[in-house]
Parts: sequence; C-alpha cells; structure tokens
Amino acid sequence: MFRRHAIDGRGYAELEPELGLGRQQMADLVRGVTRRLRVRMMELLEAEGGDAADELRDVLRLVS
Repeated sequence: MFRRHAIDGRGYAELEPELGLGRQQMADLVRGVTRRLRVRMMELLEAEGGDAADELRDVLRLVS
C-alpha cells in the first residue's frame, strides 16, 4: 500500500475497494512506514557522516 500511495501516487479512495481497508487505516499504515523509513535513513546517514550526509539530513527534516 505504501508503494501504491506514496510512490505511485494513487489516492486512498482509489485503493479502498482494492485493498478492503478504510482511508484512516491506510493513512495510519503509510505514516508508520514513513516513520520507519525516516529512522532507517537517519541511521544510515549517521553511519556515513560527512557533508553529503548533513545535507541529506536537512532534506529529511524538511519532508518529515
């Protein structure tokens, strides 16, 4: 569902009959995946360090 909504750009209303989930359920699930992705990206950036990592951290904060 995350891929269909966040990456493919399909709306919750369009996905609702296909997945059998309510809009709020889907939104909650997508937010959960987004949080996990953010945490993992920050872990990877911390491991890499350097200027590029700092710039990517700034971008990540903007989209959070």
